[in-house]
Amino acid sequence: MNEAVGELNTLANLPRHDHIAQLMGHEIVTTPSAYIWLFLEICEGGTLGDYVFGNPQNVDTKRQLTFQLADAVAFLHKKNIVHRDLKPQNLMIKDNTEFPILKVVDFGLATVCSRLDPTKVHDYFTGSLAGTPYYVAPEALSQGHNWTKAVDIFSMGLLIWAMFDNLSATTNVDQEPYLAPYVKGSTGYPEPIGNVLARGGSVDHNVVMRNYPKRRNLVFTMIDPDYKKRPTADEVFNNLKIIEDGSDQIES
Repeated sequence: MNEAVGELNTLANLPRHDHIAQLMGHEIVTTPSAYIWLFLEICEGGTLGDYVFGNPQNVDTKRQLTFQLADAVAFLHKKNIVHRDLKPQNLMIKDNTEFPILKVVDFGLATVCSRLDPTKVHDYFTGSLAGTPYYVAPEALSQGHNWTKAVDIFSMGLLIWAMFDNLSATTNVDQEPYLAPYVKGSTGYPEPIGNVLARGGSVDHNVVMRNYPKRRNLVFTMIDPDYKKRPTADEVFNNLKIIEDGSDQIES
């Protein structure tokens, strides 16, 4: 509990950022069991998944949301904070305006590494598996649970891929769609990309983001099975700017 409070205090003291949900307050409850209530700013636009499936053809806004996500992750990493659970449910849309604003939320799995070596984030964990199956990096599935800032880069790469290809990992038409890329497994059901890469499998470049080749190339650097070869969040942001200055959409 003391460690959780310490991490909460660090997050609470973060400078404000346009794409990090503001922590409005918190309450620590100790009886009958210990837990913490967090009070965040209201985001009425739903999750990133809600937005993408509601606006599948709005490529311009997807580009802007990608910038906003990279900006937020770069900010966190500069503060030596690894989110560890980037996924559509933890990316909220502030409101339903013409120019939606993305907010990163839910730091329940985040690790704060201030005053520690930021290159060895994984050395300061309990080593327990965290994250959501469809967005977990392959190295996090290994016995050593090798957590570094690169796990966020992997998740962000998958989010960009899912956004531009409007992918849902839900196979049952009666269920809500779930924004996530996947590979169809031997059983016919979706298999998370991290699982595929962890067992030595690969992803066919030709089926990913066909209309956005430059972004696709960036995504494949972000989901490289070797976490040491992935770009930093700053590099992702800068590469997105370079791509934006050119043309990356093939007319269909």
